[in-house]
Amino acid sequence: MSKKGIGSKIGFVIFAILISIIFVVTGCKQWNDNPAESGKITIDISSIQRQLGYGTGDSSAAMAVDSTGDQTGPFHVASEATTQVKTLLVGAVVVRSRDTPFNSGIAITDTVADELADDIINSINYFTLVPLPASVADSKISFAAPPEEAGKWQVTVIGADAELKNLADIAKDENKNTTIYYGFHEQFVNTSDDLNNLQILLKRACLKEGPPKGCAYYHERRNNDPVVTAAVEITKVEIDGNSLLDPGPNAESFPLIVRETPNTTIGEIDVQTAVNALQRIKDSVSNAKVTKISVTHAKNTLETAGCKDLVGPTSTSKPSIADLESNCEIQQNVLTIESLSI
Repeated sequence: MSKKGIGSKIGFVIFAILISIIFVVTGCKQWNDNPAESGKITIDISSIQRQLGYGTGDSSAAMAVDSTGDQTGPFHVASEATTQVKTLLVGAVVVRSRDTPFNSGIAITDTVADELADDIINSINYFTLVPLPASVADSKISFAAPPEEAGKWQVTVIGADAELKNLADIAKDENKNTTIYYGFHEQFVNTSDDLNNLQILLKRACLKEGPPKGCAYYHERRNNDPVVTAAVEITKVEIDGNSLLDPGPNAESFPLIVRETPNTTIGEIDVQTAVNALQRIKDSVSNAKVTKISVTHAKNTLETAGCKDLVGPTSTSKPSIADLESNCEIQQNVLTIESLSI
């Protein structure tokens, strides 16, 4: 199968991981070229779990307790803005394709997708599976560290919505569309670095069949509709570096507060209305190329109180862009639209 035939660029990257795992499990000789590991790297995934809607030690309402009343670990808190991740794929990507690290804001062009896929394939020996939730005691995760001669590498996290018991499970047909989050530590690291406070911002894998909750993306194919899934707040749309508003005769005003069941009296809208607004914006630009949509997720149960209160049950109007951007975590979804129309 060619790289261009995989579909979305993120989809291809994940497909490359699956193929690499098949080769590893079946003992393909090319994997013997990976250098021997030089030890272990340990990172704390507590902040990653929190992004995914799992409570941590500072959230007693999201902690499980054993028969003695002691806290045993977090559990998933249902949210309109997060789809539950059941397994993490955590490890190190040795970056040989480029001089700068991959980052969550990078525009995923064909070239970038090819580079990332190749680097992940060549680094699969440095990944491990982590079932969620991980208890407080088990929140420090270890994986094989690339040796010094491997060169530049960065920590990468991929979230799946299936319970994967081993790497071979990822290659099964029923799990080939299971990736719903991905993220990078946006600096090159080495085994001597302190990784206890590693910062990884996870992004939703929105350009896949059955995208997770909270998406707002333009599609890579020019004639395809934008991808929107509730619940999400869209604060800004930029195309080719220019910030744009809905030009329609019945234009929607920003921020776009997108809900499955919107309260229209306070300015909330449904998914299709948001899709239509984003499409009108894109159509207003001739030959749009690089798109960026800024979003927040105030319906994430584990967001800050200041963020959640902006869209709480007592809200009488929709929040301002400034309020959302100053109180909530902002994510920016960047994509390059293909020149192809299909």
